[in-house]
Amino acid sequence: MKLVIFLCIPFAVLSQQSPRYLGFMKTISPVDSSKVIKKYKNGQLREAGKEYVFETEDYLYTSLVGENLSYFKSGALSRKTIFDDLGIQLSDIYYDEDGQILQENLTQKLDTSVKTAEEFFDDTNFDITTYAKFYSFSVKFCRYYLKKEGACFNYKKTGVWKIYNPDGSLKKEKSY
Repeated sequence: MKLVIFLCIPFAVLSQQSPRYLGFMKTISPVDSSKVIKKYKNGQLREAGKEYVFETEDYLYTSLVGENLSYFKSGALSRKTIFDDLGIQLSDIYYDEDGQILQENLTQKLDTSVKTAEEFFDDTNFDITTYAKFYSFSVKFCRYYLKKEGACFNYKKTGVWKIYNPDGSLKKEKSY
């Protein structure tokens, strides 16, 4: 079963990107890569990941790629972000210190009309559709619950957002 899941993951991630964006990705390649390791003063890991360096005629650009993990000072995972090979965020999960998910963001569609690396790194000329889920703690039920969820287009709420009660029932829907 693990093999089946492993084989499906790359397809799921690449299916978020439009053919035009995937075509553009083929025109840019990194000139260098390095591990990102940052620590707190107390020696605990603060951030771990990987970055690529891209070179254009005039500048060097760095972008986080792949899985990037951030930690609390206690050592507990605080954030897990996955970037594509050009540094565009594909998914993002925030945690509390007990490991409970507080927020999830998943890129559903990614498109761009840029033609050159300079345009790509200097401009935010993208169309990004994401789906977000926010969780909250219910003192009454003594557990986390899905508080609200909905789509965002270019980081602004769009469409119908659902807001839930702590018992899981739908409280209301709001259109954006």
